[in-house]
Amino acid sequence: MGKIRNLGTSTMRFKEGLYVSGSASNENGTDSEYSLIVSGSVFVDGNINVMGSSKIMSREVNSFPYAVAANDYVILVAGVGSPRSINLPPKATNLGRILIIKDASANANSNNIQINPDGSEDIDQASDKLINKSKSAITIICASDQWHIIGYYEA
Repeated sequence: MGKIRNLGTSTMRFKEGLYVSGSASNENGTDSEYSLIVSGSVFVDGNINVMGSSKIMSREVNSFPYAVAANDYVILVAGVGSPRSINLPPKATNLGRILIIKDASANANSNNIQINPDGSEDIDQASDKLINKSKSAITIICASDQWHIIGYYEA
């Protein structure tokens, strides 16, 4: 198989699926460390099987209040302040989105982390969620009715 070059904007349909083998090239025509690079959204109607490691977006924040960015997945809360506020985006445009928020500086007992849903929205039927145990982490998912806590780690 040859190398994949910048294809521009196009639509490809495959009856049996898409298989990529080899390496991709960036816009300069030089080899990239990735097998396939997609810019934009990818929608999969079916399963995704990963036969290796994966990388996800993580961001360390130390300026508050912090508004969750469109590409955030893991938010590592550092710095000081009480509370260290993390402001969630509106649920209407984030259905199914998962966020992990972690006390990265291990000082939530004295520098609480306050997670604030947008406007009058809720997180597990509350107007906010406070992390006040050092090294703790929370995993939340956005649903049509509210943000739901689906995991909580307390060190």
